[in-house]
Amino acid sequence: MTTRLLHPYWPGLALICSLALFTSCYHWGTPGVKPGTNIAVASIANDTSEGALAVTMRQKLQEHFANQPGVSCDNRAGASDYVLKVRLMSISTSGVARSEVRDKRVREDDANAYQTVLYRIELKAAYELFLSGDLDKPILSRDVLGSADLPRMHDRNVPLQAACRQAADDVARKIVADIVDQESLPLAP
Repeated sequence: MTTRLLHPYWPGLALICSLALFTSCYHWGTPGVKPGTNIAVASIANDTSEGALAVTMRQKLQEHFANQPGVSCDNRAGASDYVLKVRLMSISTSGVARSEVRDKRVREDDANAYQTVLYRIELKAAYELFLSGDLDKPILSRDVLGSADLPRMHDRNVPLQAACRQAADDVARKIVADIVDQESLPLAP
């Protein structure tokens, strides 16, 4: 009985539901960057003790910009709409997980019962985005913190380099997402 009463209203109800769903859940394109936008990664200043981090950061930024629809990355500032400058400010390590030492006979007291087995590397960076015609005043400027985990190993260099690449990838992902998710960026001249 109720299906017969609602039957004439089904098409109207379906139309209202589909319009509400379509207009509230979906958006087309990226909100702040117009299609065909070209961003130049002009400089990456490295103030950390890891020398290869600047090259890795440039590669990760180019990779993440390439994955954004309508955005391309070029290193020539004159041929771009926007110019990006990044400064890698510091890299720090802290312990995040501890484990009990297996051999209880070796330790002298309970203070030596645990050892750190997992470290977290945090890479602090700052970026500025400029219009390509005006490199004096940034239109967007932020600090970003990227992180990666590093296990305790006898040869620390190999996992340290992998963790630095992961932290650079995390910073690059956050920079690109922040730029692309801006509601409105001034249009380049």
